[in-house]
Amino acid sequence: MIKIGKQDYINFYDIFNELGFHGFLLSSLDGIVKGELYADDTKNPTYAIMLTADCYYVVGDLSDEQLEKEFFTLSQSDAFLDYTGIIFQNKNLSRIKEIFGKHTYEYIDRNGYKLFKSEVKYIDTIIDSADIIKLTPNNIVQFKEYRNFKEVYEECKRYWDEYPKSSKINFSIALVKDNTILSCCYLCGESSSENSCELGIDTFKGFRRKGYAETVCRETIKELIKLGYDNFNWHCYTDNIASSKTALKLGFKMVEESQLAWFRKVLDKK
Repeated sequence: MIKIGKQDYINFYDIFNELGFHGFLLSSLDGIVKGELYADDTKNPTYAIMLTADCYYVVGDLSDEQLEKEFFTLSQSDAFLDYTGIIFQNKNLSRIKEIFGKHTYEYIDRNGYKLFKSEVKYIDTIIDSADIIKLTPNNIVQFKEYRNFKEVYEECKRYWDEYPKSSKINFSIALVKDNTILSCCYLCGESSSENSCELGIDTFKGFRRKGYAETVCRETIKELIKLGYDNFNWHCYTDNIASSKTALKLGFKMVEESQLAWFRKVLDKK
């Protein structure tokens, strides 16, 4: 296994296509955010792993015996975080367990959804006495006294710190009422090659099932269309029924399934 130079990332779009449309993965391949790519070959890879600040993505034919040793050795090196998530195709579940053993745990089914600009339905939703706020790195501290600010700030910074300051997606859309952030839509990734963005949503306890998530997501999509993006991606755990329902209400269609395994580098000595 060799570390791939950024000048050769262009050779890896096809092999990573098996995982679909993950925003952070595409951003890394596009060179927008930092990523480390390892594979068996620079020009014609049969397997590869992309390490990003969000998750690690494994693709290709994982059957080779030597691959098992190389992947595990890499996972115990400084290249791997102590804790992270590994995303892969469902068919590779047993192989991932063989490669990483007890270092991976809590295997979770995930669904991926896509929405094209031509399919967006423009619906104006009015929430009485609530305001739509565009949060940016320059204005977010103005809301530090608002309820749920800490959670929103940490999630925003998680993505803003990875993207260039000049990025068009350094913002989030929030629904605010009575000095409380009710719901917030985050931008979890963008791709220049696909001209897409990925959305994430968080609606706080006590304010769910009121249409707030749908409202902030619609406003976010409107803003992204104004900025010139053509399509939008969405991922969630399969058992996150609320997130799936929100995606479908917005017009997203399910296009992929994948698995997430949590990884820990050091095992307990018990």
